Amino acid sequence: MPLCQPGEQSSDTAAIQPVAGAVDEASKGPKQPLGNNNKQQENCPRLLMAVDGAGQFFTFSNACIRACMDHYPDVDVRPFLWSHGHRRYVADQRDFHWANTMASRLASQILAWKQANPTGKVYLAGHSAGCGIALHAASELPPETLEKITVMLPSCSSKVDLIGSIRASKHGVHVWCSDQDWVILGLMVRMFGCQYDTASIRAAGRWGFEPKPITHEEKALVRAKLRHYPWHQSQKRLNNDGGHYGAYQSPFLEKVVLANLFNPEVEPPYPVIEQVQEIPEEP
Repeated sequence: MPLCQPGEQSSDTAAIQPVAGAVDEASKGPKQPLGNNNKQQENCPRLLMAVDGAGQFFTFSNACIRACMDHYPDVDVRPFLWSHGHRRYVADQRDFHWANTMASRLASQILAWKQANPTGKVYLAGHSAGCGIALHAASELPPETLEKITVMLPSCSSKVDLIGSIRASKHGVHVWCSDQDWVILGLMVRMFGCQYDTASIRAAGRWGFEPKPITHEEKALVRAKLRHYPWHQSQKRLNNDGGHYGAYQSPFLEKVVLANLFNPEVEPPYPVIEQVQEIPEEP
């Protein structure tokens, strides 16, 4: 299935279906995104929309699919195709019009799924440049359409407006960040700028988001529903080395990230950008 270029139309089905040409980083060979054919619970289906980073590799969404197959078999994981194409990192990072168009398409698909599954629960997760797509899509949704939003090492600016995204999520926006990500969110961001703000080199995936709520209602939303989880060296025990791809490595993804995503709580108490997220020793 060919990728649509900026300005071209694509069906909703095309936008969410995996396409040929994805590359598995481990083998460096052509690989399709995995499919998750597990049955959803009839009374309360659960959907996870996974938004990969730039370059159309599907490594993040494939990791989510594998983890859910093993630990959350009732969750239907769907990769959302938004990239300009294979290895087109710069276009994905800097083409904000394209990003907004794809984000609107993602929001439409989420709403369509909710209409077809009124009792269902939708979760939204993104990695790197996919975080900007996910957050922009959430900002277009009605309040509390989503259960929870997880963004991992976002390459968008730390000053992105999160108020609409926070409103759209019942249990908040949860941000996984690492000051050790000095290659992609350090050197590369210095060269090309942040997503949605090329003049900035302060990526949210390194330093966290810096919201500027204005009204009392916005301040209450940020305090109640925005959570940051900084990397700590203890996470190496679960294969998260603090780099750009560490947060979705197994078993950290299964035991920590997805456990947080599917937990109907907003913890720990705000603020947590300075909190050390330690992993206890195995007994």
